[in-house]
Amino acid sequence: MSGSPEVIAAKARAAAARMRLDGTVAELKTRLQPSTLAHNVWADTVDRGADAWDVTVERGTESLALAVDKATEAGEAAFAYAQKRPGVVAAAAGAAIALLAGPSLIRRALRSPPPKPIPTNPPRLTGPIPHLETRS
Repeated sequence: MSGSPEVIAAKARAAAARMRLDGTVAELKTRLQPSTLAHNVWADTVDRGADAWDVTVERGTESLALAVDKATEAGEAAFAYAQKRPGVVAAAAGAAIALLAGPSLIRRALRSPPPKPIPTNPPRLTGPIPHLETRS
């Protein structure tokens, strides 16, 4: 029964479906990483800003208002994204802070405390010190 053509075909279909599902899950993991999402938003904002600049250059300074409008739209889109997904924005901000402040924080954490002074017990002088004696 396990060697029948129907069973073999069903196992092959199941294996193919499993491979497609694994590929889809891997693609979703990549797409939904906070760094990927933040990169996509940033790239979209930069593209919109570049489009606005191109329009300004093509039409001259009289279309500066249009460029400002497009830049404003890009900023509003980024702000709306931040409102919808604050966790992604917080993760991106945390990553940026860690990237900038990380090396000094790591150095500070790994730095050993200053050595404690070695206690010394100098001998006490019991008599007069010859070169400090005053002569009368």
